[in-house]
Amino acid sequence: LYIATDEKNSTYFDDFRRQHSGPLRFFDDFKELADLDSIDSTLYGMIETVVSSRGSVFAGTWFSTFSGYIVRLRGYYGMSKYFTYYSWTERKYFMHEWMNIGLGSWYARE
Repeated sequence: LYIATDEKNSTYFDDFRRQHSGPLRFFDDFKELADLDSIDSTLYGMIETVVSSRGSVFAGTWFSTFSGYIVRLRGYYGMSKYFTYYSWTERKYFMHEWMNIGLGSWYARE
């Protein structure tokens, strides 16, 4: 499971790590392997956007422009909307419903 986050305290995810059956992966886990220290660090967010958008399933944060762009990229790649979720329980399956233009929010469906 890849987690795109700006949280620097690795213990923040300990409870999640205990509940998850597999390893958790973060951007820093790949910095040496991909020689990411050799590129401008201002590009790290864009790299995480592309990596996150290519996952078989994506769970993002409602109102997040970062998550919104990832969802948009997934649409451009032709990935199913039925594998996109939001962490806010009320909006968890928001992308699973078809909606006409003008109804609901546009920012979540950019």
